[in-house]
Amino acid sequence: MCGRMTLHDEQAILELLETHFEIEHASFHDLPRYNIAPKQKLWTIIFDGQKYRVGQISWGMMVQTKDKSYFNINAKKESLETFYFFKNLYQHKRCLIILDGYYEWQDQGDYKQPFYLYDQNKKTMLIAGLYNKDTDGFHVTLMTQEPMDQIKHIHHRMPVILTPEDAIRYLKQGFLPKTSTLELNYYEVTTKVNQVKTDDPSLIEAYDPFIYG
Repeated sequence: MCGRMTLHDEQAILELLETHFEIEHASFHDLPRYNIAPKQKLWTIIFDGQKYRVGQISWGMMVQTKDKSYFNINAKKESLETFYFFKNLYQHKRCLIILDGYYEWQDQGDYKQPFYLYDQNKKTMLIAGLYNKDTDGFHVTLMTQEPMDQIKHIHHRMPVILTPEDAIRYLKQGFLPKTSTLELNYYEVTTKVNQVKTDDPSLIEAYDPFIYG
């Protein structure tokens, strides 16, 4: 489902923006981040019809249905054609979420073990997102899909991760590939990531039971 993420390699982000989105001299004042949680700010890219723009948007939005409203951080890719709320955003308010890794929790019965997942080449990743604006400002939700075979044992959902080329097509045309072509690496990490206030490099270190117990 992806409920936490990281963004810490500023140089890699700048190279990605300049190479693929013609964005130069961007400034990321709050990096590095190792435990970005819902209701915090995510760095995003939009296309305004003429150029690409990068900025921060709050993670999570209030979703309205016919009979209720609820807070949402993930939108199922499969719901884009059936759920009018997301369908409207998909048609008019597409964005990309910038990250270099995310956490997922594997249910192990009596507890959930966190894993850190990232691009096998350690490149900055781009997730398909949807955004809107209400009285509190701009809000974003990230898109999820069925997981690749290699990570099905960890969780039944994964973010829609796009190559830079597919990301541009998504922003401009709404294109979404059927499956992700990127390969992910992963390993177990400490449960300290469960604590939102903890945000340091130790969170992405491989879990060692002799140290953490």
